[in-house]
Parts: sequence; C-alpha cells; structure tokens
Amino acid sequence: MDIKVICPNCGAEIEKDSTRCPYCGYINVEGAEKKFLSDLDEIDRNIKETKKEPVKALAKGFTGGTKTILITVTVLLIIAILIVVELFRETRDEPKLFMSADEQAYASAYVEQTGEPSEE
Repeated sequence: MDIKVICPNCGAEIEKDSTRCPYCGYINVEGAEKKFLSDLDEIDRNIKETKKEPVKALAKGFTGGTKTILITVTVLLIIAILIVVELFRETRDEPKLFMSADEQAYASAYVEQTGEPSEE
C-alpha cells in the first residue's frame, strides 16, 4: 500500500515517493531525494560495470568481430591467389598467334597488290 502525503502547495493528496505533485508541479523533497539517491546508485553500478569491460574483452581473446575479420581476409586472400594462378595458367597454355612463313608471304603479297592489309 502506497503512503500518501499532502502537498504543501496545493493541498492535494500525493504519493510519498513521487518527485513532483501531479497537480501543481511542486517538488516533493522527500520523493525527489529518494529518486536522486536511487539514480546515483545506478550510476555508480554502471561505472563499476564499465571498468570491468576491458578485463572481459581481454579474457575473450580473438572472438566475435576480430575472428570474423581474420576469416574474411583469409578467404579474400585465397580467392586472389586462385585468380592469379588461373590467369597465369591461361596465358601460359594459350597458343601463340604468330603467322607461319607461308602466311606471312601471302599477307605481304596481298598488301603489295591491293595496298590494304588482309583481315586474317
């Protein structure tokens, strides 16, 4: 059961723990002080929890985001290596596009006769 008090400003009945009178806005000192001390305790707990965070992070080691980044970089590196190897293999195995001696003679004769290069 909530304890009620009388607002000294307007005479309304308000809860003892309320910080202000809901009717006139008068500050209930007793309720405001209780709320202030409660908020102060919560801030103190948050500060103590925050101080523990670096210790927790060190205890985790390579987990979470760091592990994901390392895996992503490794996969990208493997893909890059495979692309370079495939490009090297393709260019090495590709036949050379040189003309044989007969084809060169034919192309030279064609250019001399027509004045324009052949499209072969």
